[in-house]
Amino acid sequence: MSEILNQEDLENHCNDFEKTISGYSERLAVLNFEYVQDFHLNFIDKDSFEILIDRCEMLYFNICKYQQRTKYKHILGFLSISILCNNSKKLNNGTRIEINNKTFEILNYVMFLSGLLLKLDDSELKVQRINYTLYLLLRVVGKNFDKCVDDVLTNLVFYFRAIIDVDPLKLSKKEFSNYAKHHKDRTIATCLVFNAQKNNQIEKSLNRYLDEYRVAVENLYYDEKVQVNRKKAQPSLEETEVSILSFIAPPLITEGFSDYSDARAKDDDDDDEDIKKREYDFSQDESTRRVSSFVDHQVLRRYLDHVHEQTVSNVYYIDPPFLKVIYQVLHDELQNNKDIEKSAMAACFLMSLCTGMSAVVFQYIDYFFEMKKLKHSSGRDYYLWTVDADVNKKLEGEIAKKGNRQNKHSSWTFQIPAMWIDRIKKAQLSGYTNTDFNQYLKECFFGYCIGNLSVTHIASQLSFHLHRICEDDLQKNFLIGKQVSHQPDLAYGGFSYKQLNDSYEKYVWLWFQNKHESHVLDRPQFIQAKSDERVGSQRAWSFNQAKKFLNSLNNQVIEVLRDKKSIEERFNAFSVWIWICCLLSSGARPAIAASSIKENYDFITGIVYIHDKNSQSRRHGRFSPLTEFFANELKLYEKFIIDLMDSGMLTKSEDNYYLHYWKKNAGFMNIKISPLTQKDVASYLARNFPEIEPLYPNWIRHFVRNTLDLPDAVFKSWYAHDQQGEIGFSKSSSLQPYAYKTQIQDALSKLFKDLELISVGISL
Repeated sequence: MSEILNQEDLENHCNDFEKTISGYSERLAVLNFEYVQDFHLNFIDKDSFEILIDRCEMLYFNICKYQQRTKYKHILGFLSISILCNNSKKLNNGTRIEINNKTFEILNYVMFLSGLLLKLDDSELKVQRINYTLYLLLRVVGKNFDKCVDDVLTNLVFYFRAIIDVDPLKLSKKEFSNYAKHHKDRTIATCLVFNAQKNNQIEKSLNRYLDEYRVAVENLYYDEKVQVNRKKAQPSLEETEVSILSFIAPPLITEGFSDYSDARAKDDDDDDEDIKKREYDFSQDESTRRVSSFVDHQVLRRYLDHVHEQTVSNVYYIDPPFLKVIYQVLHDELQNNKDIEKSAMAACFLMSLCTGMSAVVFQYIDYFFEMKKLKHSSGRDYYLWTVDADVNKKLEGEIAKKGNRQNKHSSWTFQIPAMWIDRIKKAQLSGYTNTDFNQYLKECFFGYCIGNLSVTHIASQLSFHLHRICEDDLQKNFLIGKQVSHQPDLAYGGFSYKQLNDSYEKYVWLWFQNKHESHVLDRPQFIQAKSDERVGSQRAWSFNQAKKFLNSLNNQVIEVLRDKKSIEERFNAFSVWIWICCLLSSGARPAIAASSIKENYDFITGIVYIHDKNSQSRRHGRFSPLTEFFANELKLYEKFIIDLMDSGMLTKSEDNYYLHYWKKNAGFMNIKISPLTQKDVASYLARNFPEIEPLYPNWIRHFVRNTLDLPDAVFKSWYAHDQQGEIGFSKSSSLQPYAYKTQIQDALSKLFKDLELISVGISL
């Protein structure tokens, strides 16, 4: 029995509730549209949900008691959810939850439209009208479809989705009107199937009520030009051009970058490479989704940073013994559950365990075939799963020639049991949410005492355990499927095929029951490759080809300097040689003069300060050790220039760079040189080495990254791929200056020795 209020209390309660509704609508209106559907699930916990329904029931009861529907028609739409939600209490639990969720989804769409209307002037009457229409609509449903409410609500939900989730840029106003009317007619016809009375009045009522929302959307989108927040309007999965993951299951924390060199090949490669922005999606975490509306977001960010740290202390980590239990239960469900959809959900979780992706996305398995993430194998027992960091694939020039790349493959592939994929395809899952998958896990593991499991738990295990298995973060991030756009140093990295197979196999044995079991078709298999086959950057020149070129350049420069050719030719040959040596030994980008600012060189400590980013995204540079070979060559070059100035053949440069270029046909005496650029180097090589096609401007960094054997942390600091919070030598870094310096110097000394480069000083 609902609480009975006097009329004064009722008015106060209704005024307070109107404010609540207004806030609810405004919050919905600023969300991306794709979050509107499940707003009540993500932002209202179960207890608050029940309290809200009880409050609606109490107010609705008292408004009806005093016959004041007209006075309170502006809130009657929200209150009317109690009509269906309370009627559903006599049904089984599963059906009741479905009816409540669909009722609230329709409410969310109406509140979303209300929130958009509230942004406009003099919109109170329009807001009141669509809210009161919702009351009339739900009353018709509850009164005439009491035995088929769930089915009727399903059709109404699709109608609201169809008319609200349209892109006004793709449909004209007339086209939208025809489109909406078509959906309205189809919805009404389907709903009437569930009404035995075939009452014409019901059809007329539904037609009038649904048309109100078509008019409201038309007014908002086309007359008022209201913009709706949405990621990208996608009319269908078939037409989408972005990853399905970007709108089905966004990660809890994502990192975005702009890679100056490996996204777009430019002559000077001087754009920024590591604009990094950390974004947090509170709705994807079971804890933060309930409190994000009233807890400070900075607190929630710190919570997510802590919870998703890859340590055994966080709540999502699962120990290997429990992983074995989880695999076995899911495997048994896959093979033995007679319900094809639940069996397919088990297969989705097995895919999640293997790939680190959310189980929810695998219900759209055909999309992965379209994107060539999944491929058919030559045999029937497996499908091929491709791990691809979207590494630079548009090749041209010398390195693109057959056999010239150090890394033969741009992606890594392993075999997925065919039964997993076939079961998902056969079930044709669609429309299941995180909540549905979490409920399935709860049912599967009831009584196993493993604790609360969720979609996030299963998807996190690949990252957690590879973090402990892999030698460095770069290999781990490649295996879990990170893209170059999320981590720029993946554009440079390279791995042996065997190394990737071994690391991933160790992960598989953590959860597969027994290494010696005969049921090998129940687990991922690995494609055997030659020991020298590698995966990674396609711009890394093979060692032998790079060595051949560098030896030719080395000998050519020595010959030019020895033969006392023209000053211009000698000067430019020497400059290009120092440019190559500088980039080989410093980790610098091909910026102006190879960032060779004189005041940044300290020959006593053997350190050079390099800052080769122009975008101001990184206000500080980094320190690079000087190798003995390069330091000696640079001193010879400096002496060569000083001798030219002393002889009066060269005017001192106004800039403070070491490296310069003497322009062709510039003159004879008192020449004013300019800083050396990548274009100058490319022009020199094209003229003196016509047999070699153009080289990618940043090829040396790719070559060194794939040739030297250095810890990942060292490479990050040396290449300026470390980020705020992980900068080398900062308070939060364990990198030691002495170890950093000596490790790089020793590795580079070995590289110069292996390349068999000799000093050009023998010709001076």
